[in-house]
Amino acid sequence: MEDRLTIFAQVLLPLPVPNTYTYRVPVEWNELVQIGQRVSVQFGARKIYAGILVDFSDQPPVGYTANYLLEILDDEPIVSPTQLKFWNWIASYYMCHPGEVMAAALPAGYRLQSESIISLSPDFDEDDIGSIDEKEGQILALLITKRQITVDEAAKACESKSPMKYIKSLYTRGYVLMHEEVKDSYKPKTETYYTLAACWEVEDTAKALLEQLEKKAPKQANVILALFGYGKQGISSAVLKEKYHVESSHLKALDKKALIIAEKKVVDRLSIAGAMTAFELTPAQSAACAQIQEAFDEGKNALLHGETGTGKTFIYQHFIQECLQAGKQALYLIPEVALTEQLVMRLSQFFGPKMAVWHNYYSGSVRTELYQKIANGEIQLLVGARSAVFAPFASLGLIVIDEEHENSFKQFDKRPMYHGRDAALQLGAMRKCPVLMGTATPSYDMLQLAADGKLEKVTLAERFVMAPPPLIELVNVGEAKRQNRMKQAFSAYMLEEIQNTLDAGAQVIVFQNRKGYVPYISCDFCGHTTHCVNCDISLTYYKSLNTQKCNYCGFTRDTEKQCPDCGSTSLSMRGFGTERIAEELEIYFPEARITRFDQESIRKKSDFQRILNGFENKEIDILVGTQLLSKGLDFENVGLVCIPDADMLLNIPDFRSHERAFQQMHQVAGRSGRGTKQGKVIIQSYQPSHPVIQAVKNAAFEELAAFEIPLRKSLSYPPFTRLIRITLRHKDFVLCQNAADLYANAIRKYLMDRVVGPQSPGIGRIRGYYLQQLLVKMNVGKDDITRIKKYLSDAALHVQKTNDFKGLWFDFDVDPV
Repeated sequence: MEDRLTIFAQVLLPLPVPNTYTYRVPVEWNELVQIGQRVSVQFGARKIYAGILVDFSDQPPVGYTANYLLEILDDEPIVSPTQLKFWNWIASYYMCHPGEVMAAALPAGYRLQSESIISLSPDFDEDDIGSIDEKEGQILALLITKRQITVDEAAKACESKSPMKYIKSLYTRGYVLMHEEVKDSYKPKTETYYTLAACWEVEDTAKALLEQLEKKAPKQANVILALFGYGKQGISSAVLKEKYHVESSHLKALDKKALIIAEKKVVDRLSIAGAMTAFELTPAQSAACAQIQEAFDEGKNALLHGETGTGKTFIYQHFIQECLQAGKQALYLIPEVALTEQLVMRLSQFFGPKMAVWHNYYSGSVRTELYQKIANGEIQLLVGARSAVFAPFASLGLIVIDEEHENSFKQFDKRPMYHGRDAALQLGAMRKCPVLMGTATPSYDMLQLAADGKLEKVTLAERFVMAPPPLIELVNVGEAKRQNRMKQAFSAYMLEEIQNTLDAGAQVIVFQNRKGYVPYISCDFCGHTTHCVNCDISLTYYKSLNTQKCNYCGFTRDTEKQCPDCGSTSLSMRGFGTERIAEELEIYFPEARITRFDQESIRKKSDFQRILNGFENKEIDILVGTQLLSKGLDFENVGLVCIPDADMLLNIPDFRSHERAFQQMHQVAGRSGRGTKQGKVIIQSYQPSHPVIQAVKNAAFEELAAFEIPLRKSLSYPPFTRLIRITLRHKDFVLCQNAADLYANAIRKYLMDRVVGPQSPGIGRIRGYYLQQLLVKMNVGKDDITRIKKYLSDAALHVQKTNDFKGLWFDFDVDPV
């Protein structure tokens, strides 16, 4: 580049905007800027953001004057060209903005936080204040005391959730100034290390000092003796306190006497103990590995269909070990953060410090350090949930996707609404590395890809331990009720088998995929049910909190003692959640140790491990939980699995309900009998002859899939079509409905009968917004899907620009699950 060449940079910002923005590079930075670096830029009147440099040009922007870059935040790029390409694919495929992908992909530690600061003007004169509003006066009073405050502090001072109008009024009259204070949210973790001062290097002096300390301050003398063993490297305050029981006061006293030196050092937040340990594959596993390797050699990905207990994890380990020995990195994707603790303990026995976990419970600073270690190749194996696909691998050689069928791989609640499995398949194609998927219950989507020859399906049927598969028994709930053999949610037979299992010293899992105590409370006389004020859904009652709560927006209210409609005090609890199931079991089995395993009982990262460790260590007799229990957990002492309400899984109004019901019941059934003894599963249902329940009983997955997949084809549903679910949101029901009709008519001109709807979904209002939904079906291999997506986006933008529909939101969910 020439010295005076003017360069314009395209900067990607972590915002829901469709384009990058152009900024001018200060000429003295021409040789410093690189694609993939972070830079700080001003966006709008006052906001400052950290953006990513994605391109350069010598052409200025059209229509506006480019601002200068404010600062280069990285010496070297933190995002590679391959990552940027992957981000663009995510944005294009899942119909969102690249900035939204950036916000999801980068750890919080790489984001700059811009906060508005309000300060008194240098020209402010307290004696020359004109007529001001009371709330303006409250803000000024705080400023006179503190000189500068944040917007949040101003809001508290004037007791207003929207203080900006008062601040703006003060600003326009010259009383206050506003500026942006930018903070980098990443701070390295530091720890204080202690070493001996130079005076201890002289033998006579050291001897005299130690004798003096032993007489007057023996505990300080113990600190000195401990430090003698660590030399120049020193010892951390944490180790001194834990190992030598040193108190902070002892260290402060020695530091004050100049007998020790305190130094803060940056320490690693990430550490996994363990060392490489050999493992041996069974002949069946070796044969499966050979078949998978053959597929990899042919450039195909592989789907490992292995029943529970067949040792799929050992096959994953085999290929991970080969990948690491070749000097490459491996990504191990799992559907739920709940699985990481148990899995990490086992993998760390083989891969130790070479591996790390991409964990949602980690702080932003921890994830920032992890990001750096992956980028420079220090981490060779990364285990994580769906967001781990965004990790900055230096040399990716293998992707493993465990439990590929799980819909937890799909992000539902915010954009990008991506699917971790499908994104990983695309990442593998971009990185030219093989993908190994595994599950006991393959998704119909992957089965069809295998049938079409696009990936290799490998079957592993022989259980790792030679115990027979669990015995599955069915209970007809209707018949049990007629015989008066039902006690609340449990049949007499199920209760008897629980007791027999406990008497034999084995453990029990009870699967109830519903949180809380009961799904709703209703009046016995008029049928009134308490609903959420923001969502069209009944409130779930949580007895442990003595409150009713919306499972969508979190709204809570006290439990009513009488019906607000008719005044009756006869209110009944309907249905069974995990809380009520656990309470019933405590009545029937007062000596048993019963624990819940659901999202309400797991508030923080340590709760997962506490419960799982307790169950593995046989400190819990009965574990009651939701679908978390079906996600690959492995316990040797489970003798019985109970499913009190299988019908709840079957009666969900969705074309995938049978596929999912089988997957959940089969997976949770697989938690039984994983040791050397045969386990048992009891399933209660009003319809025990239902094809799905019979398929679970007979382990007839292939037969069920062979019946259901052609049915999907006849109805034009996945895996033979691609779906886009379009949701319109507005706070006015009529406006939302009118906008949906207008949009549907517009896209039908081009897409015709591919459009289904609009209609209100099962829950027609969430968080105060009314919803209307449309479904667009696209023929795989025939339709130009990219062109259709652009058409849908353009039509949505046209509707949003209509004056009647201000405040209208569109959400596009590509490949909804």
